[in-house]
Amino acid sequence: MKWFDAFFVLVAVAALSSAEEDKSNAEKIADLCYGFPCEHDMECQLMNGKPTCVCKDPKDCPPCDVPPRIGCSVCSTRNKTFESHCVFSRTICLMRKEGVKRVPHVDYPGECQMPHPCTPERYDSFRGRMMEWLRRTEKYEESGTTDDETRPEDPSKEWLCDEWKRNQRALKWEFQKLDTNENKTIDDSEMHALRRQILRYEVCTRKFFTRCAGKDKKINKDEWFACFGHPEREHSPCM
Repeated sequence: MKWFDAFFVLVAVAALSSAEEDKSNAEKIADLCYGFPCEHDMECQLMNGKPTCVCKDPKDCPPCDVPPRIGCSVCSTRNKTFESHCVFSRTICLMRKEGVKRVPHVDYPGECQMPHPCTPERYDSFRGRMMEWLRRTEKYEESGTTDDETRPEDPSKEWLCDEWKRNQRALKWEFQKLDTNENKTIDDSEMHALRRQILRYEVCTRKFFTRCAGKDKKINKDEWFACFGHPEREHSPCM
């Protein structure tokens, strides 16, 4: 064997040995991280030889294959649009790692809408619009139709009694649906499920429900009914 043939053999052996060493290191990392618990949008990496949870890079999120207005983008509570929920959650992960205590949440799906002021007039009429929306939503869930009875100019006592009953039924239905932990109060995280449905259309949503809550920032059943002007057992037009 000529000297240059031997040289190339040695180079090949060294390269193979290096590749095997790299593979061995990768297997060691995989073994140390295997089964290591990390929160959502975090992954295990070795830091100083120890398995550590680090935030995934938002840039590595899969691309959205549908138009943003239809199914990918989300609007945060700070009125900032993120191109997908993946990008949003991984960004929040990085913010928490940097020590940010108050991070935004997803307000509603889709691009953020231009905020309009919650004028006194719009706020005063919000309760009626919200009550109508609840009646229609509850009726759709129960019967598959959203038809709502048109209020006559001079409603009879019987009509007012029937409307009161429909309002009571819709308020009870929505309260039970929001109270997911069944502790007879609605906290901010539970209220978020309702806000995200209507906030893009109703700018007074947050202000209205913030005023409904008590000092503990939660809404109990009495506060919920009183907020809509419908105490559960008082002022019934049916009496």
